[in-house]
Amino acid sequence: MTLALRVRFVLCAALLLAARPAAADRPNPGTFLKSEPAVTVAPDGAVQVVVETWDSCTGGQAFLGVRPLDAPLDYPAYRVSGTLSPDDGGRRLTVRLHLKDLEYIRADVNDLAGRGGGSVCLRLQILGERLRVLDRSFAYRRTPDGRYHSAPALAEGPFLDLVSDRGAVVSGAFDVPANFRLTLDPGGRIIAPPTPAQTFELPLDGLEPATRYTYRLTWEAGGGQEFSTPVYAFRTAPAPGAAAPVRFAVLCDSRGNSLGGEYLVEGVSQPALQALLNQAAAAGAEFILFPGDLVSGFTTDPEDMARQLRAWNRATAPIAARIPLYEGMGNHDQTVQWMAEGGKGDYLPRVGEESGEALFARHFVNPVNGPDSAAAGFPTYRENVYSFDWGPAHFVMLNNTWFLKGPGPLAAGEPGLRQGFFRPEQLEWLDRDLAAARARGQEHLFVLAHDPAFPNGGHVQDAMWWKGQDPEILALRDHFWGLLVRHRVAAAFFGHEHNYSRTLVDARVDSAYTHPVWQIVTGGAGAPFYQRDREVPWAGAVQAFYPLSHLSLVEVDGSRVTLSVITPEGAVVERVDLVP
Repeated sequence: MTLALRVRFVLCAALLLAARPAAADRPNPGTFLKSEPAVTVAPDGAVQVVVETWDSCTGGQAFLGVRPLDAPLDYPAYRVSGTLSPDDGGRRLTVRLHLKDLEYIRADVNDLAGRGGGSVCLRLQILGERLRVLDRSFAYRRTPDGRYHSAPALAEGPFLDLVSDRGAVVSGAFDVPANFRLTLDPGGRIIAPPTPAQTFELPLDGLEPATRYTYRLTWEAGGGQEFSTPVYAFRTAPAPGAAAPVRFAVLCDSRGNSLGGEYLVEGVSQPALQALLNQAAAAGAEFILFPGDLVSGFTTDPEDMARQLRAWNRATAPIAARIPLYEGMGNHDQTVQWMAEGGKGDYLPRVGEESGEALFARHFVNPVNGPDSAAAGFPTYRENVYSFDWGPAHFVMLNNTWFLKGPGPLAAGEPGLRQGFFRPEQLEWLDRDLAAARARGQEHLFVLAHDPAFPNGGHVQDAMWWKGQDPEILALRDHFWGLLVRHRVAAAFFGHEHNYSRTLVDARVDSAYTHPVWQIVTGGAGAPFYQRDREVPWAGAVQAFYPLSHLSLVEVDGSRVTLSVITPEGAVVERVDLVP
């Protein structure tokens, strides 16, 4: 970085941070909550929930339930309801519910009465200019004298992360610091932090390849009581290079849908996302890859972005406790600073701990073997660019929405990258990583990023094409795709376009592409759908297109790679061998 650019970057960063509104002001036009919903448990079992919002609301409904301990997938089941009453001009809503209604014999599927309390799920449906849906959880305990008390609750997770042939990590977060332990079987091994912890990442080391294990979290609720999660089962990966079959799913673009309500749960299109995750699990996916646009995001308020990422974590938890999810970043997973009021396209990335990359790393647990950051002041690649092996296959997650700035005239010349761009250090790392995977004997290579190299419908104006009118992005795309060709990558998966397309990129697209590589766009996890664009130069290479919600299921068996495209209802759109 030149001195002039470094000075400009530092001044720009200082201006962005200085421009943040006062705490009393609404931090972002899309920010809804002033603070987290406040839950109070009274000694008689009454629960009061208070919600403070920036918008004026007319009321709504609140629901209490549990995540059934005996369910195959422990999604919340709601049983008790109450009405949210507005005051303070509709910006404060209150509801009173009662825990005894959950303990009633016909409703008590988790035996809360017999166990002396437990974890409770809370859903809020708030009416304003549109229907807002919020999901939270809390816990309570009941002492022998019949009095009710608040207790530590598992607010997020548990999540199964970083599964390898020799280990895994279990992560999550309590609503307050808690004493807890994890029991791993077979063997009954106990893993516990030495002091109370609120967020945690517990390493499970010394495991055997391709072996089934179970785990359970147990934590102190106070007064000598303990609460536990269900028992979760998982299977370790086969050893790198092992001639073992591999089955994985790829989903992308679960950001909120224009339907609102459940389809926009704090930035998440929850029904489609959960239905597709269920289909992936039912199909036997060993892990799930998600290259970006998890949430609607794209906000100037870092706390709003954090709430959205937590909402995504809550939505995925019943599957992510059992099957590892590997997340990547998209343009909607970024925090930005608008450079002019209403100036669409004129924005710069937030920096430091407010950057999208820093928030992403705090909310997810992914490999940390990516490239080093370009220089001081630039965001991290940590946990948003990485790679891993699974049996005979190798996977690389890239980020071509890194340090994202807008394409408008005010952003021109300022630090940051436009949509679809890579900095040199990321592609240099990719080249080394793919070469090392080949040297280790990994037979099948797969690469993922958010913005497609060859968009086919919905984003021909950006991605790695920019309508063919930007020589810089075209040269970068050709260099990037040339690396995939050189290392004989089997397929590259993208999202950004909310549809499915399967394109064979070979010498008929560009004579330099001497090894055919499949481009699979699989952006169907709930965001609003896009139709096909038939005017792109490579339209003849597009062999399949589907505009609606779906996932991609890939099966690797020997030299064969098979792709199935599955809808949320379980219908198969197509099943095809990825053999050029």
